[in-house]
Amino acid sequence: MANLDCDLSQTVAFGELPDGVYNVKIIKDELKEYNGQKCLTLTYKVIDGPYKNTYKFEDLKLWHENPEFKRIDRGKLKGIALAIKHPNPNYISNSSELIGGEMTIKLKTTISKTNGKSYQNVTSRSPIKGIDPSAEHNSAMPETFEPQKQEAPKQEAPKEEPQAQPSEAQNDSDFPWSK
Repeated sequence: MANLDCDLSQTVAFGELPDGVYNVKIIKDELKEYNGQKCLTLTYKVIDGPYKNTYKFEDLKLWHENPEFKRIDRGKLKGIALAIKHPNPNYISNSSELIGGEMTIKLKTTISKTNGKSYQNVTSRSPIKGIDPSAEHNSAMPETFEPQKQEAPKQEAPKEEPQAQPSEAQNDSDFPWSK
């Protein structure tokens, strides 16, 4: 028997991160098989903040027989490509193209309605604010991510005519920038 004398109160178990926002780097891609279905597993490494060097895994069911799973996870792959500023986010020929890419992810735990188990998922991905993708990572990056609202393009109304008001049938939710 070994005397460990280790205070683990501030330690996170391997692969476990609290829900929140993290800057990560994609460090590994691996093709796996679960229940007869191929899936791409990406390994993320937190690159700053109190959880620096902690790992998170994400499985993408890109070849699943269920077309809805495939559609959703291909959307996730495109989101990853956009977040890491891949040169062509509309076409990824090999998963190795993602290695080294850095992005901000948001993690959220949910409870499955079907089996009652809790699962932590990546709920959003975005470029790391203030980082030049061609430069080495700057350790002074912000630890939180706040999405910016997209504002309506400002158009100057003609001075001769009064600006038209939206009709009653039209409301703010009809415009993409108000969602």
